[in-house]
Amino acid sequence: MGNTVVLVLDAQVGILQRPIYEMDRILKNINTVVTSFHQRRFPVIFSRHNNATSLQFGSTAWQIDA
Repeated sequence: MGNTVVLVLDAQVGILQRPIYEMDRILKNINTVVTSFHQRRFPVIFSRHNNATSLQFGSTAWQIDA
């Protein structure tokens, strides 16, 4: 398990507030996996992007939500 890592992409406020199919289930799954990895001391990497309109760097919408 030395090469085990989880990568969470674009779990940002500005993205997750949009209507997404089964959002509650998706967030629960993200949080379950992240918690499990933290408990095992495995790396968790959060990646997010920004743009000039809805996901401006440092804005509330740009922050991690999950």
